[in-house]
Amino acid sequence: MTGDIDRPATFSSQSDAQRRERLSRREASAEVYSESYTKFVRTLRLVLPLLAAGIVMVLFLWPAGDEEAIIPVKQDKEMLKEQNVAKNELTNPHFESADQKNNPYKISALRAVMGEKNENLIMMEQPVGEMRMENGANVRVTSRTGAYRRDTERFYLNGAVDITHDRGYRLQSEETHFDLKAKLAWSDVDVTATGPDVSISAKGLKADNEKGTLLFTGPATLTLDKGLEGLE
Repeated sequence: MTGDIDRPATFSSQSDAQRRERLSRREASAEVYSESYTKFVRTLRLVLPLLAAGIVMVLFLWPAGDEEAIIPVKQDKEMLKEQNVAKNELTNPHFESADQKNNPYKISALRAVMGEKNENLIMMEQPVGEMRMENGANVRVTSRTGAYRRDTERFYLNGAVDITHDRGYRLQSEETHFDLKAKLAWSDVDVTATGPDVSISAKGLKADNEKGTLLFTGPATLTLDKGLEGLE
């Protein structure tokens, strides 16, 4: 009878050990992916409010009469003739400089046009902005079109908005808004953000650089590419 009592006790001990081992693996896996997710969100939170800053710099300088700051690439005679006729239009503008913290950036576009009826409105076709961050990382943003309102300091990207970070982070949406005065960035349409081993799909996002917050609006889905091994 003693043996019958001891055997269940031994089995229970082994079962407890197995449960502790599973819990340990679960906690370790959750911690690794929690750190990955936190780093992912932190990077996006810093990048989003800054990515428009470089693009907007060229829009400040051009209407102010600093034509030398914008360097058009070589064009054929027809394109030059068209540019001379359209005084409020620049073809293939290209601009390189640095921000107040000496982070270099460069801006280019297929075309930039000032609104005929509203000089506060500046439109860009196929804008491309590239900026180097303080930590040495490079950020690149592209879209089909862009619009900037000088009076409200709001910037709008529309059509295949693609924001990439050379550390493996990427954000894609059909449109993104920026309020430079309030240091806000947001999108009210589907957003996909990806990073090393993690991705997020949401119905929109709101980034507040003053508060240091980044909110993905729902329903949102977080996907961990490698899964959580050990979870049951």
